[in-house]
Amino acid sequence: MKIKSRLGMTFDEMAECLRRGEMQMHRFSDGVIVTEIKQLPEERILNVVWLAGINLDGWKSAAHEALKAFAKEHGCRAIEAACRPGLALSLEQLGYRTIKRLVRAEV
Repeated sequence: MKIKSRLGMTFDEMAECLRRGEMQMHRFSDGVIVTEIKQLPEERILNVVWLAGINLDGWKSAAHEALKAFAKEHGCRAIEAACRPGLALSLEQLGYRTIKRLVRAEV
């Protein structure tokens, strides 16, 4: 998997966004989440850009609470993440719901 094709940016570009403060890195016991605050016309959201780690079931509740607090602190009304269907199901118990699906066809 090429990160550029999945995120629209390389790891170096993500690192530069983190250095400039355009993205935030949240560290947890067995993983890391990179977020960005997006100002949409009708609301501000915390967008999960990248999630990596092991044993997600062991730290997803703590991550959710930390992200929720961070989002509230920065005036966000919601947390959003584009993710695989299996992860979306796993997050439902924390109050997440699927609002859209992203599909892609190479041309």
